[in-house]
Amino acid sequence: RDRAGPAAPAELPPDATVEKKMTRVLNRRLRGVSLDTYVEKIWCAADGTDPFYGGWLAEGGCTDITMGGWEEAPEGAPFENTWDALPYARRRKVSYVYPRTTHLYIGPPTADVVQTHHLSVDNDRCALAMTVDTTGIPYADVFSVEIRWAARRVGRRDLQVEVGMCVVFHKGSLLRKKIQ
Repeated sequence: RDRAGPAAPAELPPDATVEKKMTRVLNRRLRGVSLDTYVEKIWCAADGTDPFYGGWLAEGGCTDITMGGWEEAPEGAPFENTWDALPYARRRKVSYVYPRTTHLYIGPPTADVVQTHHLSVDNDRCALAMTVDTTGIPYADVFSVEIRWAARRVGRRDLQVEVGMCVVFHKGSLLRKKIQ
């Protein structure tokens, strides 16, 4: 009798978008957390509510938070995030007012933020792409911020979560280095 049990699943490679196009800001292993639990608790509960993200924004001092509901892509016509051009099954909008913490002390003390979230989940991976646009601050029309939360199964019971970000410039600016 074989006591070893079923073989561990093959290890999945890191998320290519985070690895090649972004600066990684988080790389953490979550022990004993399934992909379903991660998606349900962090991004999208089965009842359509948001169990974590809205509260996290509020704890960070954000106000006027509006969490849009997840929109499902039609069968065979996935949503596409403009920046990474990858297919996603769901999307939503999140808006809020953020208390500015930057050292560029020009403009108002808060920034209006609109995030577009694109979510893709399969059996072994979850990717949430965020496009973050701000208004009401100087040079807000020059750039947007792209953030990607990528979770992948590692072994039988763990997840590896990687978060990457990058600043995408839509126009040239003398303050490019300061903005980055």
